[in-house]
Amino acid sequence: DYMTRSWFYFYAALRAVADGLRALDAPKTADALGAEELGAARAFGKFVQGISHGWVANLYDQSWIYSESVDTDTVRFVPGSTQVQDLIRPYTEVRDTALAELTAALAIAQAGSFSLPGEYTAAWVPGVPMSNTEFDKLIRSYMVRFMVYSARTPAERAAVNWNQVIALID
Repeated sequence: DYMTRSWFYFYAALRAVADGLRALDAPKTADALGAEELGAARAFGKFVQGISHGWVANLYDQSWIYSESVDTDTVRFVPGSTQVQDLIRPYTEVRDTALAELTAALAIAQAGSFSLPGEYTAAWVPGVPMSNTEFDKLIRSYMVRFMVYSARTPAERAAVNWNQVIALID
């Protein structure tokens, strides 16, 4: 069903991004890519982390936060494992993590000068080539979505920082 597939797709993306971000930290990778490509790859990785955690926060009441800092070699994913239960967080914390990851992507996009390829064979966002300033707008749009869409109760909707929402979309 949709909810199960979504869970697996988002966590597959998070796992791939975590592996990619760890690889970007290797000096050999940094030397091979150069500053512009490294910035683009890091910004895009943080963006994918952010949108994945953001959608998980919108779809589920709790989840775990998965990033390049999680050492899956030491986490025991077996029935009854308290390690896994200890990783589970409420959707508000997962959403806040998503916003932090998107903020990190935004900072990288604003600090650099790069283009994301859009050609079909090399597309990062299929069919949409983007400069870092265009990518900045896309990141901001997702930040706003998650700030607004994650409010589930009247109290949470009243607590949305609408001035920040407007500032992000202006």
